[in-house]
Amino acid sequence: MLRITELLAPRLKLRRYLQPDIEPFAAMNADVDVMRYYLATWPRERSDAFAQRVMRLIAEHGWGFC
Repeated sequence: MLRITELLAPRLKLRRYLQPDIEPFAAMNADVDVMRYYLATWPRERSDAFAQRVMRLIAEHGWGFC
């Protein structure tokens, strides 16, 4: 089975979530400007739980959200 770990384009790089991504992801979710179209910013616990869930689903199924 072919397993692609990264998708590269001239202005974009897609790859799976990694543990070092948790901190900037949480900062992004706590930013009022970034989350202006959501009901509220995400507290750190919600952001971490979501990131962990995404990483777990990708590990289990080989694909997932994002």
